Amino acid sequence: MKIGLLMPFTGVPHGYVKKQLDELRRECDAVGRDFSTLDITVMGFIQGERAAVQEGLDKYLQTGTQRFVIGVQTLLKPEKYEAELTRLAALYV
Repeated sequence: MKIGLLMPFTGVPHGYVKKQLDELRRECDAVGRDFSTLDITVMGFIQGERAAVQEGLDKYLQTGTQRFVIGVQTLLKPEKYEAELTRLAALYV
């Protein structure tokens, strides 16, 4: 069974995530748990243009994060869904 770890929406810096995941690896080793069975997800928002966002995503990937959930920072209204999701896709995908 995969167990998920969701870091909070507050935009946790990748350096903090790395430190916490290193500690989690040690804890897994101590109890005989296979760290690779954990499903690591970070939720947040990376500021900047596409190059900065992609660089930020790569830094999270290097920490062991397997999934990044975009925390939408504005209240989305139905009439703006498509435009905002298109904008975010251009940055993150």
